[in-house]
Amino acid sequence: RRKGRGGSRIAQKVRLRLEAVIWMPVETACLNATLTLISFKLLGFSFPYLACLIALTLSVVHLLKNSTYIFVLPWVGHGILRAMVDSAGTSTLLASEVGRCFLLLGVHYFGYSRIHKAVLREWNRVDINGLLTDLSMGLGAVAFGVKGIVLGPLLTGLFQLLLTELTTY
Repeated sequence: RRKGRGGSRIAQKVRLRLEAVIWMPVETACLNATLTLISFKLLGFSFPYLACLIALTLSVVHLLKNSTYIFVLPWVGHGILRAMVDSAGTSTLLASEVGRCFLLLGVHYFGYSRIHKAVLREWNRVDINGLLTDLSMGLGAVAFGVKGIVLGPLLTGLFQLLLTELTTY
């Protein structure tokens, strides 16, 4: 009877860990891409689908971690430079364009940080090291190809769980 409980407890921990390793980046990436697409469309910036693709890629791969919003800086810089060239002395046009650019940067900064905190809060019951997950994704891709992007974190998570369980007994 005791063995059955332990097995189900370990199975539940394995399931939670695997869900967190796989779904946390996917959930973050989808929410970031949605925020990017909506904000670019509403504020009228060019190439909203390219921005959405960049946000999705950077969120899945964790290249910038909590600073994913930085990718909007080229759009902000281009908008400010275009406003300075197009304004030709009218300060109201310049102010509105600069305000629109900083609004885009602010929406992404606060939106991405809120999304990151919300997703982490949802998955905080699982002890996951983001650096270890990223490293295992890279090494898994090198060792197993495309399948290794999923297999690497799964194997690392199982090994980490096994070590945790063995040290607690």
